[in-house]
Amino acid sequence: MVPTDPKYSLQWHFDLIGDIEKIWNEFNGSGVNVAVYDDGMDVDHPDLVGNYDATLESNVAGVDGDYNTDTDAHGTAVGGIIAGVQNGSYGVGVAFGANLTSVDFLNDGQDLLLNGMSGITAFKNLMNEMAKFDVINNSWGSIPMYDSVYNSISSTSSGNASIYQDGVVYATTNGRDGLGSIIVKAAGNEANDSSYQSVYNVYGNAQGDELNSAFEIILVAATDVNGDAEYYSNYGANVLVTAPAASETTDIVGTGGYSNTAWATDFGGTSAATPVVSGVTALMLDANENLGWRDVRMILAMSASLTGSNIGSSATGYEVAQWGINDANNWNGGGNSFHLNYGYGMVDAYAAVRMAEVWLDLYDTAKTTANIDSVTLTNNTNQRIYNSTGAISTVTCNTDIALEHVNVTISTDHYYMGDLTIYLVGPDGTYVPLLDQEGGSTDLGTWTFGVAAVMGMSSVGTWSVVVADNFSGDSDYYFIDYITIEFLGAEAITDSVYTYTDDFLTMLALESTRGTLADTDGGTDWINMAAITGDVLANLTSSVQVDNATWVTLNGSVENIVTGDGDDVLYGNSGANILQGMRGNDVLIGGDGADTLRGGAGTDSASYSNASGLVIADLINGGSGTGDSAGDTYSSIENLTGSAYNDDLRGTHGNNILSGGAGNDFMMGRNGNDILIGGGGNDTLTGGDDFDVLNGGIGNDRLNGEAGGDRMLGDAGDDVLYDIYGNNQMFGGSGNDTLLDGSGDGVLFGNTGADRLIGNSGNDRMYGDQGNDTLSAGNGNDTVVGGAGNDYMLGGNGADKFVFYENDGADRIADYEIGVDRLFIDGTIAGTDINALVSNYADVVDGNIVFDFGGGNTISLLGVTDIGSIANDILIIT
Repeated sequence: MVPTDPKYSLQWHFDLIGDIEKIWNEFNGSGVNVAVYDDGMDVDHPDLVGNYDATLESNVAGVDGDYNTDTDAHGTAVGGIIAGVQNGSYGVGVAFGANLTSVDFLNDGQDLLLNGMSGITAFKNLMNEMAKFDVINNSWGSIPMYDSVYNSISSTSSGNASIYQDGVVYATTNGRDGLGSIIVKAAGNEANDSSYQSVYNVYGNAQGDELNSAFEIILVAATDVNGDAEYYSNYGANVLVTAPAASETTDIVGTGGYSNTAWATDFGGTSAATPVVSGVTALMLDANENLGWRDVRMILAMSASLTGSNIGSSATGYEVAQWGINDANNWNGGGNSFHLNYGYGMVDAYAAVRMAEVWLDLYDTAKTTANIDSVTLTNNTNQRIYNSTGAISTVTCNTDIALEHVNVTISTDHYYMGDLTIYLVGPDGTYVPLLDQEGGSTDLGTWTFGVAAVMGMSSVGTWSVVVADNFSGDSDYYFIDYITIEFLGAEAITDSVYTYTDDFLTMLALESTRGTLADTDGGTDWINMAAITGDVLANLTSSVQVDNATWVTLNGSVENIVTGDGDDVLYGNSGANILQGMRGNDVLIGGDGADTLRGGAGTDSASYSNASGLVIADLINGGSGTGDSAGDTYSSIENLTGSAYNDDLRGTHGNNILSGGAGNDFMMGRNGNDILIGGGGNDTLTGGDDFDVLNGGIGNDRLNGEAGGDRMLGDAGDDVLYDIYGNNQMFGGSGNDTLLDGSGDGVLFGNTGADRLIGNSGNDRMYGDQGNDTLSAGNGNDTVVGGAGNDYMLGGNGADKFVFYENDGADRIADYEIGVDRLFIDGTIAGTDINALVSNYADVVDGNIVFDFGGGNTISLLGVTDIGSIANDILIIT
């Protein structure tokens, strides 16, 4: 869906976040409630008012959703990026169907803290109100200057920072009925700013604002129009993803704001990137409202795309490091890529929504606060920080957690943190920078660093915190007092999910081992290719191809696969497989084992063409088949292909194509406009209600259209075609066929062979075609055409038309009625003069009127002798 809003073409940020227009065909954030905790909003703006929900505004006295002054335009700009209405006024938001509510947190909310204990209580209530919303956007932050009083979430005297963190925990624990509200926050804009460097010794590490390090927060950095790190964007191991700093957005109507108009063209900062991620999150929840807040974090990370400098190359532009790879094994065939400036990469709306749709098929249970698995380990041994070698403090974890986040707390007596470099080293050598000579003369004291970069890794092993003192004059005086590492994630299990994205080939070029997948720990495993945009050909016993290029070699150890929007062909292995096609016209071939075949959107097929024996497959009543179909179940499967044996194939009440292949097959279409193709063998095809097309193929077949006007072709063999309802078309094909029509106005063609065509009530048209045919029209005003060959015809009751052409052979009409029925005779046989035709070619022979045109071509009206009246019944075909 391409919006027609006049400013849409200027909103360049949409070009960087995947194929969002395809997502908008189905999802726009409808029903998702997004809060903007900011400086208020112009709630009557034409691009905002249609989505604005005032009923969810704060219940805290003194806090509303409106902006206070004409300079408070920040929240208005943020709101438009998230959920600007698609209405033809200006531009559109990422989730233009989401509900939007403003909370004036930066003005009214901060003023609460001026009112003593009652104000603090009110501020706590304001923070807890985040639990009312599905998504909360926070395009604000503190100067990351490692101030333990102002912004440390671990300090008991840290004021509003710890209160806010308490609200975050409350919302992620209780919001969305326990699934958790999604908290999205800006990383900050202090990088490469000489004033911050000179005054605060701050260089842009987002770890300096400890709110940014919380597991519960999705921290967002910013890129420019090229997808490169913005010069101002803060960075760090706590950044989860990056997004474009959207500059084109809504502004306060009238004077004031950024532009003195209703549309801003120069908005920016991580404040502008964060609402892009909030909007994508709303699209994800529109696609799957049952995701937990931890699921959303994981999906955003796993679906993010590479951006900025090339992975494997040096840092460029304003990047502070190059891309790294952690020790996970579940992303594009290996470890997850991570960058201090971008986190896991550029948010990708298309990939994130596609993964969101199927996520709980892969992981079964939503990941929430209630089922976090965690281990906290402390090393209390003082470690001297040597100038030459630094200090290393370690903990060893024996509990296996599939990591999503790590908190590293360090306590040191070093009073000049600007001398220090601190980094975390994982058991495999994964190196994560935490601090690099920032903060100047600040006493670091006790500080907690958040690490998002470990997602997918195992907690097992020895983890090290390394501290280097880069000032040689300290004389080895200072110590690490203790370290604490909190490992957060899910219980490690053997059911693995291996995720692939369109970045795979880039990663494969870097590490060839990513081209082989062999699950070694057992369990029931998935290949997640929901975000892949190409056509997938996957055989779980051997390999995966995308757009005809081999990606991954398999050894049969993975049981299940889900693919994306392409026209995919998926083969199972000998076990019980789940083959899930999502969109596109997919072909699913389960093979041995009790398989679950899920077609998704599109026209999808279950195929048993490779089966080693007969199959019984019922698209409605799955689970009780035989052979390769034994135990198979189906959802959103429209078409069914049988084996080379004697199959029993049954469709749904929708539109199906059933193909029998070789063998003597039974096929039933049920309701819907079905196509049944018998193939080889003596098949029985039953269409069911509605308009069906039945093709018997080779063999002696029985075709029953049942209710509805059907089209049937016997094809080769001696076939029986019958349908007692509707206006049907029947084609006998080659062979000696029997065609039996019912009460409708049928059209019957015998084609080649000695055929029997039988009508019923209704005005039928019957064509014997080649061969010596018997045509019995039944009641109604019928048209009977014998065609080539010596045919026997009965019109039945009603005014019937008998049609004859040159070289039609010796035809007989058994029940011709003078004055009721009519003879249509081709003028090329005996000219156009009817009286001459009767005089020259007609005679009464043995009690029958016989027209003899020579060459064995005759018309006999059995039992009719009134030759004087027959001319009145004749019409010449010219």
